[in-house]
Amino acid sequence: MISTIQQLKTISSTLAFTVICGVNLFAQITENWTSIYNGSGDYSDKINCMTKDATNNLYLSGYTVTNGNNRDYLLIKIDPAGDTLWTRTYKGPDSGADEITAIVIDPSGNIIVTGFQKGDGTGNDILTLKYNPS
Repeated sequence: MISTIQQLKTISSTLAFTVICGVNLFAQITENWTSIYNGSGDYSDKINCMTKDATNNLYLSGYTVTNGNNRDYLLIKIDPAGDTLWTRTYKGPDSGADEITAIVIDPSGNIIVTGFQKGDGTGNDILTLKYNPS
């Protein structure tokens, strides 16, 4: 008799877990907005990292390829509604491959990005840039 009660409790617990988990599996995810960046080059733009500031603006960083150039630093600021506020690119002095690999926002809201710049005859050099929030 005790084993039958234990079996019923186990079945009841399993059924409750299945129902609760099953409900969550079918929950709908709603898309709030979409933002697309399409550079003017060969369309091989890439985002390597992102962060957000205190007012929930997103900062996406990586590289873009423009016509006639190699990769250039790319930094995009997007507001909470998904609108692009501004885009910044940086082309190194020798037109080599430039790419942001890390981003951080300091306590004053400045955006600091770092990565590499391919110099003519120097190989990959570390390049760090600081932008003000506006």
